Amino acid sequence: MMFAYVEKDGMNKMEKKENTILVSVVVPIYNVENYLERCLKSIINQSYKNIEIILVDDGSSDNSGKICDNYALSDKRVIVIHQSNIGAAGARNAGIEISNGEFICFIDSDDYISEKYIQILLETIVNEKSDIVICNYITGKNDAYSFHNKTSISKKQTYTSGEALNNWHGKYKDQETSPCNKIYRTSLFKEGLLRYPLGLFCEDVLILHKIFEKAKYVTFIDATLYYYFERKKSVSRSLNDEKIVFEINAQKERMNWFKDKGYTNAYERLLSKVLKYYLLRFCQTDSGELCKSLLEGYDELLESYVGGEKMFFLFCGKNAYFIRKLYRIVEHTR
Repeated sequence: MMFAYVEKDGMNKMEKKENTILVSVVVPIYNVENYLERCLKSIINQSYKNIEIILVDDGSSDNSGKICDNYALSDKRVIVIHQSNIGAAGARNAGIEISNGEFICFIDSDDYISEKYIQILLETIVNEKSDIVICNYITGKNDAYSFHNKTSISKKQTYTSGEALNNWHGKYKDQETSPCNKIYRTSLFKEGLLRYPLGLFCEDVLILHKIFEKAKYVTFIDATLYYYFERKKSVSRSLNDEKIVFEINAQKERMNWFKDKGYTNAYERLLSKVLKYYLLRFCQTDSGELCKSLLEGYDELLESYVGGEKMFFLFCGKNAYFIRKLYRIVEHTR
């Protein structure tokens, strides 16, 4: 891999060879002793070597912190932060604060990546002169997924920030929202003073679009380089009434941001999504008070919806309790 640069006077060319660009890899960690080593091995064994690996132990009560310290002893690229538990958002922020790389990426501690993850993302962000590059990811419960034959790029698309935001939740909706499966110019966070909002749930919903806004160019590639490991007890998969309220409010806040910024197409898509979230969470809660609140919010929001699915949403609203019963029957038979 080789990156070409031209000096300001245009007279001399110089080449920045492999391993001269530092990439920061931030891993928020909380009670993942059964998965952590798999994640860390996939980072340490990257084909691109000039990385700093920032492990943020967010108050783990298991052996996760000790595992981090052991890796720091065996690999000088590993930096460990131990802090009180404040959630994944606070852990990512701590990693951003001490990062030294020109580029930065985030890996969740129960996930793992292709050995070419950083190499391919870095090549793309430099060659495309982008500020963010986003790859495909795969989701499942495979402990040793093989990325073989899935890491080449056959499709690549670069957008301006405005184009990417107007297309939000369109063609690339499965790739865009997660803080992972991406490489960023670190300046987006440091110069833009952007940080993840503190909380234990949905922090990505509240910030990713704002990071996109700070970028000039965003590139999507179809290479599959990231494995999102599903585990039943992860924070993102556990749900309670408090999280339902937080999630709905976060979704509405993001939706209204797009409306206020004039990204009408994206706003309409997000409005449809929020309506679906109201119905889904209505089916999942056991709280009569929250059920009432969700239906009231749903009816209020539906008034502003003019999309092609209006009749579907009207039907759902009028038959909400029937849909709730049907949903629970289906869930019980799974």
